[in-house]
Amino acid sequence: MNISQKVRFKMISSLAMIMCSGFISLHTAYAQPLKFGFGDTETYPRKWKENGEYVGVYIDIIKEVILRSGIDIDLEPYPHERLLQYLEDGKLDGAIGLYKNKEREQYAVYVDIPIAWSSMRIFVKKEDLSSITGLNDLSGKVIGKIRGVSFNKDLEKAIEEGQFTIEETATYEQSIKKLLAGRIDVLIAPNFSTQYLLREMGVSEEISLLPLYFEPVRPVYILFSKPSIITDKMGMFEKMIDVLTDMEYEKTFEEIQRNFDFH
Repeated sequence: MNISQKVRFKMISSLAMIMCSGFISLHTAYAQPLKFGFGDTETYPRKWKENGEYVGVYIDIIKEVILRSGIDIDLEPYPHERLLQYLEDGKLDGAIGLYKNKEREQYAVYVDIPIAWSSMRIFVKKEDLSSITGLNDLSGKVIGKIRGVSFNKDLEKAIEEGQFTIEETATYEQSIKKLLAGRIDVLIAPNFSTQYLLREMGVSEEISLLPLYFEPVRPVYILFSKPSIITDKMGMFEKMIDVLTDMEYEKTFEEIQRNFDFH
């Protein structure tokens, strides 16, 4: 059994779940474009704006999927919470660049081939670096995060229990400004993207990365909304599996990332 066959075999459980959730349609394949979304928060090199248009790794991955599959995909940015709500309501057919968790699996089916990996890290003002030596030192702190972004189950449980105060913003730039102003004590954000933004803002000497790992590097995926109604969704899903399997085997994801000096 070759790599492509093995990956397709792994997807059988996802396909069975789709069939049980009303995902199947018997209409002509690819009769209409898919409506896909992604979070509008700028996180280099995943997606950011140049001359008013989003560019980056996620956008180039979707372009490659369209080229290889023949599936027409309309890709639009949305605020993170609205993106998730539209997927749950079926107003979007799918999305790119989301973590997998049990809540989202209630209304979405993931194409179980990671398109990228992301590491969330902890940032503090440089003068506070020595005062936090372990995760227990975060208790009672005000933590900055992007609205709608989820963490691992242990941290989410600690948040629910009130061990931390959460201050949410719409962008990482806003969170960095709050950290500098002392309105939050720590910022939890993607490692590479945040360090890039700190350099762009000219404040990389004022904010430091804590040498702590509170969660492992996590994969991000393309997913389909269960409630959305489009023609031959099963056919499109299977085609997406084939395309992403080939892209993974050919290391296309790594090649796209290298185009942005990121790997």
